[in-house]
Amino acid sequence: MEDRNQQRYKDAHKRVKEIKGFYIHLIVFIIMNTFILVNIYISKRYDNENFWEFGSFFTFFAWGIGLLIHGFSVSNYSFLWGENWEERKIKEFMDKEGNE
Repeated sequence: MEDRNQQRYKDAHKRVKEIKGFYIHLIVFIIMNTFILVNIYISKRYDNENFWEFGSFFTFFAWGIGLLIHGFSVSNYSFLWGENWEERKIKEFMDKEGNE
């Protein structure tokens, strides 16, 4: 019983660290991209037309994709296989082996 509680605590602690890591990533993303976009806007001499080019937002989009992937991995959201997919497959394979 003690081992089980200890393992649950370790798992919860690991999960909290993962979520904390995501929040830190999100804060750095917001701060850095704000700084980058303001810097680009100033360097283009406040030219509104040139500011809206794709190159101005490339870092924002590329990093945003990485942040989105990080968010999915932390939230345990499995959009490809659905919830408990691994457990269902393991049970399926175990049942097949048990019948043979």
